[in-house]
Amino acid sequence: MKRLRLSYVIHLFALLHGVVCALCALVGVPDTVLLTLMTMVMTVIICTSRELRVEATAFAIIFVNIGGFLLGTSLARLFDLFMEADWVPNTIATILTTELIGWLLYWCTGRLPRAWYIRLSRGRVGILIFAIIGVFLVRMAASLKSEGFTVSGLDLAPAAVVDVVAVLFAAFFAVVLYGVAMHERELGHRADLRYATLKNLVNPHFLFNSLNILDGLIEPENKAAKDYLRRLSQLYRYMTVHEKESLVYLEDERNFARDYIQLLSVRFPDSIRVHTTVRDEDLRTRIVPCSLQILLENATKHNAFSKEQPLDIELTSEKGWLTVRNNTRPRTSPSPSTGVGLHYIQTRYQDLSERDIEVIRDKEHFTVRVPLID
Repeated sequence: MKRLRLSYVIHLFALLHGVVCALCALVGVPDTVLLTLMTMVMTVIICTSRELRVEATAFAIIFVNIGGFLLGTSLARLFDLFMEADWVPNTIATILTTELIGWLLYWCTGRLPRAWYIRLSRGRVGILIFAIIGVFLVRMAASLKSEGFTVSGLDLAPAAVVDVVAVLFAAFFAVVLYGVAMHERELGHRADLRYATLKNLVNPHFLFNSLNILDGLIEPENKAAKDYLRRLSQLYRYMTVHEKESLVYLEDERNFARDYIQLLSVRFPDSIRVHTTVRDEDLRTRIVPCSLQILLENATKHNAFSKEQPLDIELTSEKGWLTVRNNTRPRTSPSPSTGVGLHYIQTRYQDLSERDIEVIRDKEHFTVRVPLID
């Protein structure tokens, strides 16, 4: 869907709109339902190919249909002044309107804030259905405008009524979306509160005091144990210091990764080989905190390795990217993968940068490329 040529889609639907409009006029049947349905399909295709989330797609369906109706009827009245055949003005207006709203939607969907895209919200099908039903009701009101009806001598279908109904429906839908957004924000606040409560149960001061006590209990001659405990303490201190930061310097992250690698080498002696080639000019670029540790942990979690067949991990930086690459040898009994680690890194970069991480899999290697931010 990403590679779909949207220009072809817009031209195709403009042509289909014109054909349907002309045929319905010649046969003498209403074209409201068919034109509305085709406009919705075109809107969904464009929004899906742009990876907009469901709420944004529903929002687009409403304004494309309402805006298309208002623009189309205005153009039809204008062309009607210069053309005699009844179906010709409507057909031309329909084709031009579809082209205009199609390209406007294409242009707008490429310039929306990142929060409008699919990564933040999925499955709001109810909102989408609500939008579709609402659009059909507004279009039914539009058909009443042409037929006209009265109650107690009052004309209930003047031209302005449909416009007012359309605007009110759009405003109402905007209020609904705002309510949904506020509800999700409240859920996020509750999750943050639960996280803060759990974090307080493992107080950093208590943790570091316990590690210091443990260090005092280790015999001075046991240098390996003391060095392991020191590096472990440094890891937790790094995570505590940088937990609220969005980005850290690559130099700090590299040093943090070195301590983590040393801990891995104690756990898997002579079984992991890490080759680091980071350019000096890249050390002052920035990266998402703990992203290297997550990628290193994933490599050890999902691969089988030993002294005879070690795990080789390469850390390199070039042309604004940090690349983490490891050989793959799947475990005979693979660990369950939640995908949380990669998903965390990906969503953080989507929030902070216009560039996404790149994940490359082949038969022999697994590679993740992470953007370096200046």
